[in-house]
Parts: sequence; C-alpha cells; structure tokens
Amino acid sequence: MIEEGFLDFVAACKDSDLFSDATPDRFGNRGGNATKVISRWVREKLGITDPRISPSHSFSHRFSTSCKNFNVPPEMKDRLMGHSRGEAGELYGEDYWISTLLVEIRKLPVPSGLG
Repeated sequence: MIEEGFLDFVAACKDSDLFSDATPDRFGNRGGNATKVISRWVREKLGITDPRISPSHSFSHRFSTSCKNFNVPPEMKDRLMGHSRGEAGELYGEDYWISTLLVEIRKLPVPSGLG
C-alpha cells in the first residue's frame, strides 16, 4: 500500500477523515462502502482475486491478532479498529487522545519492508 502512494494520500487528508468522500451504506455507516472500495482496489491493483479472501476482513483479523499479541488493551484495539463502544460506562467522557492511541500503535511491529 505504501508503494501505491498511501502515505501521500494520508498526508493530503490533513485533519479530515481519510475516506471522507465515502457515502453511508443503508445502515448509515461509511465503513461499509469504504470497505467495498478498498476491496476492489486490492483485487484490481494488487491482483488478489481469490474469492475466498475478503481483503478488508483479513486486514482486520490480522490487526486484531497483532494487538492481542503485543498487549494493546482491548478498549484501545477496539478504538483503533473503529468498533463502537459497548459498555454504558464507556459512553461517558471524551474519546481517547491521539497521543494515547499512538503509544499503543507503537507497540505493534512494522511489517517487513516498511521500516
């Protein structure tokens, strides 16, 4: 993804959402349609055409497993993955600061060839 210019794309977004142009799906979530766009890109540009492989789902599983293995607390993992907050007590207060999330992100290894 880096070779395809993803870091340039992120830099160009500045303070906005990465996929702010993604339209909401029938449930009002932008993630559903963004996932479809990413999946098409992975299949067309990267050549992963096996229908048994769901690119976005596979990325999520790998990221979740890495978080568990590198001791990222579950609530931080959920926030990093964009999962909703479930417990009533979690609804109070503000969301995590980016600096707090960065501490957890830095626990994860950089995939080979990226760092």
